[in-house]
Amino acid sequence: MSSKNFLIISNIFEKFERKPIEFWKKDNNELEHYINIPELSINRKSTAFYISRENKNLNLKNIWKSITNTKSTNLFFKHLSNNKENYITNKNEILRNISFLNLREEKYDIDEKLPFNEIWEACLNDVIKSKKEDDLIIFQKDFELIMKNSLFSKISFHSKNLQTISDTYKKLFDSFKNDYEKKLLKTIDKAPLIDEIAKLAHQLINNYKNEISTSLINFFKDIREGHSKLLLEYDKSDFNISKKIIEQNQIALKFMKQINNSSLQKVSYDIKRRDLISEINFFYSYKEKLINENESFISSIVKKIEGEKRILKLKLRNLDDEEKWLEVYKNYLIKNKILKFWKKEKNSILYLKNNKILDVELFVNQEAKIFSENRFYPILKIKKPLKYKIKRIKEVINFEFIITVDIFASESAKIKDQIDKEIKNLLNKKYNIEKLVFTKKDSINEKSNIFNFEQSIKLAEAEVKWSDESQAKLFNLFLNNKELKVSKLERQIKNHKKISENLFHFLDNISKNNVLSPESDNLFREINIFRNMFVFKEWAFNFFTSLAKFTSSKSKVSTKLENEYLAALKFMTIFEQLSINIEKFFIPYKYLETRNKFKLKLIKQFLSGIKVIFIQDDEEFIGHDGKKEIKRILKNVSHIFGSSFVFVSDDFEFLKESYDEIFIFDDFKLLEYGNTKEIMQNPIHPLVKKLVKNNLQIKTNKDLYKKNEYYINNGFIHVDNDDNHYILSSLEEYNRWKPSKDNDATNECDLSQKITPNLTKSRTKNIDLLDMSGYFEENEFFLEDFNKAFPSRNYIKDDLKTEYNEWVKADIPVSQDEESHENIY
Repeated sequence: MSSKNFLIISNIFEKFERKPIEFWKKDNNELEHYINIPELSINRKSTAFYISRENKNLNLKNIWKSITNTKSTNLFFKHLSNNKENYITNKNEILRNISFLNLREEKYDIDEKLPFNEIWEACLNDVIKSKKEDDLIIFQKDFELIMKNSLFSKISFHSKNLQTISDTYKKLFDSFKNDYEKKLLKTIDKAPLIDEIAKLAHQLINNYKNEISTSLINFFKDIREGHSKLLLEYDKSDFNISKKIIEQNQIALKFMKQINNSSLQKVSYDIKRRDLISEINFFYSYKEKLINENESFISSIVKKIEGEKRILKLKLRNLDDEEKWLEVYKNYLIKNKILKFWKKEKNSILYLKNNKILDVELFVNQEAKIFSENRFYPILKIKKPLKYKIKRIKEVINFEFIITVDIFASESAKIKDQIDKEIKNLLNKKYNIEKLVFTKKDSINEKSNIFNFEQSIKLAEAEVKWSDESQAKLFNLFLNNKELKVSKLERQIKNHKKISENLFHFLDNISKNNVLSPESDNLFREINIFRNMFVFKEWAFNFFTSLAKFTSSKSKVSTKLENEYLAALKFMTIFEQLSINIEKFFIPYKYLETRNKFKLKLIKQFLSGIKVIFIQDDEEFIGHDGKKEIKRILKNVSHIFGSSFVFVSDDFEFLKESYDEIFIFDDFKLLEYGNTKEIMQNPIHPLVKKLVKNNLQIKTNKDLYKKNEYYINNGFIHVDNDDNHYILSSLEEYNRWKPSKDNDATNECDLSQKITPNLTKSRTKNIDLLDMSGYFEENEFFLEDFNKAFPSRNYIKDDLKTEYNEWVKADIPVSQDEESHENIY
């Protein structure tokens, strides 16, 4: 199955003040600084996050906390499976598709549960939630006897093997117990003998465990392979082919009778009318689905913008620098205008496809970014009172920031018109057919053909019925013999369950009533773990018995057995693909190696429906080779389930050689992300340059974030217009950091300098006059009296012309935005 997941996380801007954080065990009860991640777009099967383990603010647990608990944080998820797209915008529903695992927690997990119990339960739940119709074919009445005969032959074969193992080890267990019981009674110094008993018992029980588990696994493999053959046999069976022919002939007979009772033309038009109704219903359904999906999609965009507004309000309350406050206030008003646009223009773009609505969102954001960066510099720098600047910012945004999406609205209207036109044409065709009047013409040949056709169908049905009855007779003929075999099998299994009881009781008495050497104590502990393996034996024997009873009776399959049968098939598929020894499923998590523990926990997560999982590395306890193994496990398991994963670590050497997509963070924000090779070849951010070129870990640098900078000008910038490489910074920072033709690309910026230098200060520089160019160079334009010609609609709305003229002449405040901003100021 080809599948792909797209997860977008937006608006992480947090400072968990006055709230204890359970993730930290020291005195750190709150973040030292805000963390800022405008957006994370995860669209690869495997992605890497570089986050230093020394981070006190930005780490995976705090990101996770923000995602799950913060209202401003927005989620969007798209699952693409076999070219079918499924969009989810509901945050709670998306959270059910993503999960988080910490390798350190897995390493020190003291869970006493058996992996088998959890994974079997997950397989069973998965089957109950989503049964595949193709797998249920073999339980259909018409094919049930063939399936019963096939399964019973397998049960008979494997039961003989189990009986052989049972008889052999019953003798060995009884002999071992009797011999050493006598020796213990005769021996005074029991310590050496107990060591011998522990060693031999461990070996004996381990051999039994391995043989019985191998036999049962072979039985389940045989069942799974037989299931595939049964499905193939069903498709190619004469019975199934005959059945399909009968169904097709019955449909043909139905139309022959209709033609005989009316006319060929009448039947032909009835079929056309039926097809037209089907097409009409399709277009109505498509239209309704398109509207519902797009309303949900636009609603997600609106929630995202509302979250961005809340973050901007938060920044405004904490900023004390006037220029920065105005910058954020300006962004807040622009964001408010964008929000109103989406609410107002929603209906005009409601018929676009989802990818086109993404284009609208991108277009609007780009327009806002260009407008924000190019229009307000003079206002922010002018030496005027704060109230004057606030008034001017409002005026400019109200009158000059006009979002027009005429192209998209036109396309949406065109799609709507096409759908409505198709529906109208189909309704007209249906009406024209319904008003037609037909006359019946009798035909002797037609009646004769109908009679002959009916006889051929009856003959085919008789053949199928005879085949069914013959098969049933054959099944009933051996039914008594099967019932006797099953009764014998039940007795054997009951005895088989008990063969180790006496031996374990004997060993328990020894371990409890004697002082054990460390070696013997360890061996007895492992013997007790082996006993967990018999949970599988018990479950397998019970399933074995239920299946045997079903295959030797006339009864239909129960829902319980049907679910267990399909769950066993799923379990065997997972078991074979993961290459884990079956005994690992029956060792408590706490005793497993980290590698196997992690693999089994991962299976459980994906079986529960997880589509994206975040894995937190543990650099201190898991080495380079261990991480390679975990990457291999993640890759294999995620491929089986069509899921994605994000690996979080500060082992940059491992990340750069193992992952094609990487996000790089410091302690406060996302710095740079994209294709790993692109970043390695052309790092932009100073901290990323040090990481890439000098292999220096990204450490906390508070000098970068003094005076409540709050990243007010940050935005995602394509590095060299490359869709595979982005940096989160202001445009001024990007231009200052990127390699210059005139400068050595290896020179790095001084991190102690101000992030935003004073651009009004004069600078001494040698300038070549030939390199100078004017702003209007190679641009055509004309000048006209403002009073004679009003600016175009691209800049000013028609309904604001009068008010705008009065403002230009009188320099008086214009009408305020609908939303009051006094509480912010």
